[in-house]
Amino acid sequence: MIGGLEILAQTTTMSTTAPGAMEPGHFFLRLALAAGLGLLVGLQRERASKGLAGIRTYPIITILGFLLAVLTPAGGYPWLLAAALLAVAGLVSMLRFLKSQGGVMETGIVTEVSALVMLALGYYLLHGHMEVALVIAGGMAVLMQYREPLHQLADKMGENDIKAIMQFVVVALVILPILPNEKLGPYHVFNPFEIWLVVVLIVGISFGGYVAYKLLGERKGMLFGAVLGGLVSSTATTVSFSRLVRTDASLQGSAVMVIMLASAISVLRVLILAWVMAPTFVVSMLAPMGLVMLLFFMLCLALGVRKTTGQTTMPAQSNPAQLRTALVFGILYALIKLAVAAGNDWFGPGALYPVAMISGLTDMDAITLATADMVRQGALLGDLGWRLILVAVMANLVFKAVSAGVMGGRALFLKIGFYFGIIFVVGLSVVLFWPHH
Repeated sequence: MIGGLEILAQTTTMSTTAPGAMEPGHFFLRLALAAGLGLLVGLQRERASKGLAGIRTYPIITILGFLLAVLTPAGGYPWLLAAALLAVAGLVSMLRFLKSQGGVMETGIVTEVSALVMLALGYYLLHGHMEVALVIAGGMAVLMQYREPLHQLADKMGENDIKAIMQFVVVALVILPILPNEKLGPYHVFNPFEIWLVVVLIVGISFGGYVAYKLLGERKGMLFGAVLGGLVSSTATTVSFSRLVRTDASLQGSAVMVIMLASAISVLRVLILAWVMAPTFVVSMLAPMGLVMLLFFMLCLALGVRKTTGQTTMPAQSNPAQLRTALVFGILYALIKLAVAAGNDWFGPGALYPVAMISGLTDMDAITLATADMVRQGALLGDLGWRLILVAVMANLVFKAVSAGVMGGRALFLKIGFYFGIIFVVGLSVVLFWPHH
């Protein structure tokens, strides 16, 4: 079985297919892309041009365009698109005129454009797939029903948040499509498209946690903050909460819990990343890595989850979608792939453990994805692959314990070191004594 990222790469680069020849799955992919792009532009317009088309109207307009593109070849009525363009342009012009005259602008043109969509959808049902029509109608109903939450979502976002979203768009939708999809360089480990696809995956996961933090987590409990911290960066979370302990020693117990839980979530994240890259590889690593993760959660329970449910202000999280951050990770990932391939070729499997230790100190994602990719390609054995990843996890624990001591003081270091030490001993035992297959 090929990895999930390879499937995504094939989907992203697949040739254009005539609408009438598409399977429902391809319809859904393009429909989701149309709606997503509409939401993106609509969010920006919502903040820049209140009263005109916004966060709900633009997705509906793109869905209308999607339907008309499908219907035109099927029914042979090219005037449908022209008529729809004129209708939408007329509605927007009328709304702009009313705004200039001081008219009431709260309603926008959602009702009018959605009526056009439903007209096109009714026609589509005669020629197209019923499940596609059901998804479109359901999505339209949700967009219209959740008017206030969607507008509140747009209002909650500041200029920096909009900038972060646009930076992620550059990373995911502008740079990725123009990169060559071919293997280059020593050991053929440099595929620009695949490397940047991995960057998009990592930035996307971290960015999702960042968005949740901005919308939900700034005034939520520390427990929620720990989960978000594990998604964004358990290392950054360790540093942030250690700094809090330096200024307020009474937060030490809660900080230990948050750091432990964020680290446990980061191990779960490692498993998910390995599954995305090489689904069959996860089968071999699930038991040993699952044991370490289970021990993490058991220690968290022993610390007492209830102690972290209080209300507090979470430390500020940085935007993970910055282009510089993405470039650094892409370079790191490529270099680790080269180091693993070269080390395995020159010195044998034993030389890969120092590579895993060094790369895992500050970041576990790159070594996890690089190792999983090589296991998928048959360049590494699965037993060696998960051991390298676990070594990187343990190296990361050492780095976080030292960071906690430097930022939070000796007392925090001793507490974190004690619990991380238990994990380290168990992890090392698993690496050394877990049976090979």
